[in-house]
Amino acid sequence: MLSPIVTYILTSAGVSAFTTLALQTYLKSRIQYHFDEKMAKYKSELEVQAHIRKELVGRRVQAYPKIIELCNITRNMARDLVLEPGSTESIREFAERVRELEELIYASRRELEADHLWKYPPHDYKALLKAFLRNYLEPLPVPDRPGGGADASHNKGKAYAEIDKCYSDVVERLTRDTSSTA
Repeated sequence: MLSPIVTYILTSAGVSAFTTLALQTYLKSRIQYHFDEKMAKYKSELEVQAHIRKELVGRRVQAYPKIIELCNITRNMARDLVLEPGSTESIREFAERVRELEELIYASRRELEADHLWKYPPHDYKALLKAFLRNYLEPLPVPDRPGGGADASHNKGKAYAEIDKCYSDVVERLTRDTSSTA
């Protein structure tokens, strides 16, 4: 038979080993549960973000080419109006295209804001178009008076030059943002 001291030591070691094993198993399972919970939450958030990103990219791919197309149309129309004074119908169509561009920019607000393009350049371009239209619709000056017709055509040409410069910025920024996310 074993002496009581040996029995005591073996019993203590057995209880200690069992307690350590039980505690280790419990802590492992708690840590694994906590990790699995965090991982599931992370995966869920990642899926939501991926879905939102995919949806945003899809809307960009639809909206940005339309904005660029309308910018191109309005720039060409403005150039034509500067080179050759247009009829009432061509001015009305230009105003309609400017309004259509404005509506499209507002409809694409979320996409533009997500790309930090809400204020610049599409809004600047739209503002230049509207200023050009207002300038174009002002009563024509009388060429016999000082500062007459030459100044008016120079102002229209200058306004068109600003539109053309801003057009390049719009196309460059929207094209870059569309191609980098597609």
